[in-house]
Amino acid sequence: MSRMRILSAVFPAAALTAAVLMGSAVCAVPAAAQVSPLELDNIRAQQAAAQRQSVAIANEAMAQEARLRTEQAILDLENQRVAPALPTLPYAAPAGSTTPPSGAKAATTAYPSMPDKALADSNRQIEKIRKHRH
Repeated sequence: MSRMRILSAVFPAAALTAAVLMGSAVCAVPAAAQVSPLELDNIRAQQAAAQRQSVAIANEAMAQEARLRTEQAILDLENQRVAPALPTLPYAAPAGSTTPPSGAKAATTAYPSMPDKALADSNRQIEKIRKHRH
């Protein structure tokens, strides 16, 4: 019960103190907030100038971004126009050649080859072996 008495005694005093402080603050605000019409016009002009500057900065940023995207698109198109370099294949030079092969044409000549007669003989032997297995 003693706790209840202490709390009831503390809260009304705190409420009264807060009301007094707020009342004095409210009374002080109108006197400090009074601005002459000339100062008010000056503040409005400053706000309008700041707004125009903000819009100008935003416009410049958008223009720079558009230029950057345009330049990137141009570079992409230029890169698509350039034919990629063909890699040289690591095949050995054809027999009798003193220069190493380069490009696709040289690579096709560097494949191993077999004379037609040797190929026909090899096919006959394979057919003979295949027939004997069945």
